[in-house]
Amino acid sequence: MDTPKTRPKVLQQTIAGNKVGRRPGFLYIPDGALKPRLFLLSFDVNFYQENEFKTYEELFAFYQQYPNARHWIDVRGYGDLELLQKFQQDFDIHPLQMEDVINDYQRPKVEEEDGQLFIVTRMMEFTKSNCLEDDQLSIFTGSNYVITFQSDYEDCLEVLRDRIRAGKGVIRKRPVLYMAYAIMDVVIDYYFVVLVQVGDYLESLEDYLFEQPDKKTLNQILNIRREVNKFRRLVWSERDKINEMLRDEELVPDEETAHLF
Repeated sequence: MDTPKTRPKVLQQTIAGNKVGRRPGFLYIPDGALKPRLFLLSFDVNFYQENEFKTYEELFAFYQQYPNARHWIDVRGYGDLELLQKFQQDFDIHPLQMEDVINDYQRPKVEEEDGQLFIVTRMMEFTKSNCLEDDQLSIFTGSNYVITFQSDYEDCLEVLRDRIRAGKGVIRKRPVLYMAYAIMDVVIDYYFVVLVQVGDYLESLEDYLFEQPDKKTLNQILNIRREVNKFRRLVWSERDKINEMLRDEELVPDEETAHLF
């Protein structure tokens, strides 16, 4: 029988948090979750406002003040159960979907609920310790908004925020589904950056192996092989998710946006 030391990390966290057997949809804030930071980008063709709010009430009031604009509500950090429940109530987020947001090792997927989409994608990073880290990005779409939830304060989406600030491209003119597409597009584009970094690291290992072969280098090669296999599994899941969005017209009814996917 496995001991807690040999169980996978996610399973250890589940056992430590005593979540086994709790009812579906039960919201459990993990230990060490960051205090949420609330960002809002509101815009249309001729209008742009960007704010970080201290409270949910301030954010929601501003959102309601501009019903004809499009809004990107960006929540970074999960460490406030009451705040997450307010999002769940005011934006009609299903309890099981909010549970998936917090228990953030979900595979990439897409779900539709009353015309709203719930999309899970995974952001990748090749760290200084030569490991692949993947963080969950949860995306909700509504009639005039996209909400993103993530556990950390840093991400790979600043390039998209810069495009919106500068009014470049067509993102300010297109419906909110296009904004969801643009977010996913940046995330997946960053996969190529990760691939280049992994390739450079493999080349350095290869050079070292020829110059000074040792057991440590062999272990590094085995480790990166495991990381690449993990990367492959995530990419296949992303591909399956996007194929599902293309097959189901209810998920992506706009033909032009479907073409982009």
